[in-house]
Amino acid sequence: MKEIKEIESYADLKFTNVTYGSLANSKTFNDESFFQSSFRGFSIQGLKKGSIWEFSLLQKGFRDELLPEIYEVDIKKTIKEKIKDYLNKIYYSQETDCYNNPQLWCLISIIQNKADISWTELK
Repeated sequence: MKEIKEIESYADLKFTNVTYGSLANSKTFNDESFFQSSFRGFSIQGLKKGSIWEFSLLQKGFRDELLPEIYEVDIKKTIKEKIKDYLNKIYYSQETDCYNNPQLWCLISIIQNKADISWTELK
């Protein structure tokens, strides 16, 4: 919850709906594996109501068993910046940009002790 409030403050918005993913079937960080950890950290979905955008957040990751502390600060900083940039892009979009139901998905992977963030954007 602390991270979500930080993101809202950083991006200057309030999510209309925040939900959390299930802990069932979650993996844990495995130092011995090539793919040490891989999980969808969150997804954001936008919906335009009149002239106002509303955004919902589904937060699934960022648990200690998936994201060791050594990676946490850099990854969360990158994510905050990406969310802010993405939401600004949507807020200031034109009708010709064709945003109907924008979504941003974040996949976080730790591969051979290197963090990687993959992004998927949908209009």
